[in-house]
Amino acid sequence: MVDLAYLEMMWRELANSYGDNPKHIDTWFGNIIDAYSEPHRHYHNLNHITQVIQDLHTIAKREKINDPRWIEWAAWFHDYCYEPGNPNNEQNSAEVAEKCLSMLGFGELT
Repeated sequence: MVDLAYLEMMWRELANSYGDNPKHIDTWFGNIIDAYSEPHRHYHNLNHITQVIQDLHTIAKREKINDPRWIEWAAWFHDYCYEPGNPNNEQNSAEVAEKCLSMLGFGELT
């Protein structure tokens, strides 16, 4: 069972560290939940994203990574777009991540 409260806490902690637009933070959390809850997802789902985030924090602490937030952004969005057999899933997910980060106030990313 997915702990949505945990995911929301992790998302808000990350998003609030870069932006202060609650509307966009809320909207993108909902978008992420919707994307990872699509019925055709058997592996790339909310359980997967939860495990990835937990593993990232464990590794960051063990390896003494000072600021794992950029890695965490990638973790949140790495399977955002998942259509079985589509070779562009990663590129499409990266484009969605860029849109989200821009809306949260990052500006243009390169």
